[in-house]
Amino acid sequence: MLPLCNGNVTTLFKLTCYKTQITEENRNPHRDMIDNKTIDNIYKKYSKRPTSIDQLNIPLLFEAAHEDHAIEIKGHDLIINSQEKWSPFHTIDLNRVHAILDFDKSIAIVLHSSILFISKTSDDVKIHIRDVRPSFSDRLRGLFCACL
Repeated sequence: MLPLCNGNVTTLFKLTCYKTQITEENRNPHRDMIDNKTIDNIYKKYSKRPTSIDQLNIPLLFEAAHEDHAIEIKGHDLIINSQEKWSPFHTIDLNRVHAILDFDKSIAIVLHSSILFISKTSDDVKIHIRDVRPSFSDRLRGLFCACL
């Protein structure tokens, strides 16, 4: 359903693959309605960063996120302590965050090419990584390089 993560990425970063979560929760009618269309709309609506980090809904992270995430802010860095220190999503520069959104069971941290869904009820973090399609010029370069 979603091109999210494979077993290697899930194991490497100790994340729960969002695809597995959706198929398991299909039986539960009260789950968040986060599907491909919703995710595409989030990327379109929040394609640009806010002019200031003051426009982000940072208090939502402390009010609604599960306490096991142990979220901290040090300077301009958002630290999610439920992630391993070597994970690229453990420390996030707030200047790179496009939005912080509230859903029924999770909080979404929107970045340029990924969305982190932080659970409100457990220490689960689910990550959607956007497929980046090659531009027209990249495809042309690929054609010419393949011919050489």
